[in-house]
Amino acid sequence: MNLRISGVGLSLLLAVAPASAQERELLLADGQQLFIDNGCFSCHTVGGSGNATGPDLSHVGARYDEDGLAGWLRNPARHKLLVHTQKFQHLTRGQVEQLAAYLSSLR
Repeated sequence: MNLRISGVGLSLLLAVAPASAQERELLLADGQQLFIDNGCFSCHTVGGSGNATGPDLSHVGARYDEDGLAGWLRNPARHKLLVHTQKFQHLTRGQVEQLAAYLSSLR
């Protein structure tokens, strides 16, 4: 099969790719800021920073995918019987997605 992309199609493809990468970077940065703003470092470590009361999350993205992390953030008790994690009901759906994206990037 021979695949051809016209000059206009290639330009459109190249114009969309950087925007998607930039959007992803903003999503990750927003998720990281939520992690900081919600005090997650008071219990968790990432890259040697934080408190080791809870699990080290430095490589959590290598173990769990973004959808799984988002599900856990929406309802932590459903996924683990004894959960000491703060409630995340105050987070919007978008914020949960941002936080899950950030956590899934930790490899």
